Amino acid sequence: MEFTLLGTILAKQSFRFTRTGIKYQDKDIKNWQAQARAQLIQQLPAGFKPFTGAVRIEYLDIIFPMQKAMSKLLQNRIRQGEIIYRSKKPDVDNCIKGFLDSCKTILFIDDNQVAEINNFRKRYGETPMIKFSIQEIPDGDFN
Repeated sequence: MEFTLLGTILAKQSFRFTRTGIKYQDKDIKNWQAQARAQLIQQLPAGFKPFTGAVRIEYLDIIFPMQKAMSKLLQNRIRQGEIIYRSKKPDVDNCIKGFLDSCKTILFIDDNQVAEINNFRKRYGETPMIKFSIQEIPDGDFN
């Protein structure tokens, strides 16, 4: 199954704590996850039930908007389809964490079911989005 989530991902970082020790997550991150979840639900086939077994993400392509400081030449190269990787924040692990948390209970029951992620990219593009393909792994098929 393939999905496209429009918008710029907000990486999920560690919880923050108030002075009194109460942990919380930024509102922006919660809002982004709610938007991503709504987009996932719209793209699901009728009657879909979350995967219960091991899950493989065949590709995960996180596309960030081009930066205003980029040269026109670099922007044109991106528009022509050249892949320019993003080597700045957010960190890959925080991107994956936020992405998996937004998929939890919709595509799979818990993110600990994700046994394999192939072909991860963090790059620039004209339209910020996340593109990915996910499937349940048949028992014994971990090659």
